[in-house]
Amino acid sequence: MNLKTRPVAIAAGGVAGLAIVALGWQIARGPGPGAGSVGGLPASSSSASGVVTGVSGATAPAGIVTMASSGKVTPAPAPAASAAPLVPGAAKHPVLPGKAPAILPNEVDAALAQALGGRKQLGSYVYLEPLARRFVASVDGLGNKNAPTTLWLLRPAPKTLALKTDARQAEQHLIDSAANSRRYDKFVRWALALDTHRLLDLYARMYPLLQQSYVELGHPAGHFNDRLIEVIDQMLATPVQRAPLRLRPLAEAPAASGATPRTPRYEFADAELEALSTGQKMLLRVGPQHAARLKIKLKALRQGLLKLGRPS
Repeated sequence: MNLKTRPVAIAAGGVAGLAIVALGWQIARGPGPGAGSVGGLPASSSSASGVVTGVSGATAPAGIVTMASSGKVTPAPAPAASAAPLVPGAAKHPVLPGKAPAILPNEVDAALAQALGGRKQLGSYVYLEPLARRFVASVDGLGNKNAPTTLWLLRPAPKTLALKTDARQAEQHLIDSAANSRRYDKFVRWALALDTHRLLDLYARMYPLLQQSYVELGHPAGHFNDRLIEVIDQMLATPVQRAPLRLRPLAEAPAASGATPRTPRYEFADAELEALSTGQKMLLRVGPQHAARLKIKLKALRQGLLKLGRPS
């Protein structure tokens, strides 16, 4: 598994995931007590959303980056932004153009600030540049067992993964559910407070840009809205775990002589949990109460995403 602490609210809601991981968007990496990481990522790689997701260390394909380091964007002479780029095959869940105009790359910042409470607040939870590509890559990663370590959307969660020693099995650790869940309190409150209708409107207006990013990241025949709904369905199917989650050290080759000691990494001791997707591991990591609330938000977002394919 490679746990990485990144979200659902944004990942899940997608710009709705901006709200989870979307909400969440969130992701499953986390450090051990004091030092270490869960799922193979260091403490600094945990997500701000406080969500868990598996991370393998694989990087996302390098696509065309349209956002400059200055934060300014120069629109490429691409097709009109009023419709997503044409790709082979009909979308299962299309997004029809709405009454409001599509958002161009150089209009993203202003639109996000208006819809999500300002650039400063949003920037405390997510990396803003290049936002569309990060969002798309993170949503796609939430649906895989191994998520990309680059282009992740959410910032690290505060503190470190709270672990306790398992008295019955010394080689394993238990996640301290109560202490670990508190790491995600602030993010979850923010994600759930976001207006669902406003998120969906923002998502629809950004969809041409999101679809273009999805194609550039290696899915020339895919439709991003189909993928987003698929990932949300996966997360909604996450099993509820009331018992403490058990972790075991991840077997790795010893470091070379004189090399900097590696940060401890862990995986789920339960093989069935370890086999779950990054987004599902994320929901396990935040704790059953947060997971239940995020699932309610995800259901509402899913219903809204389906309506985007109906004539207004």
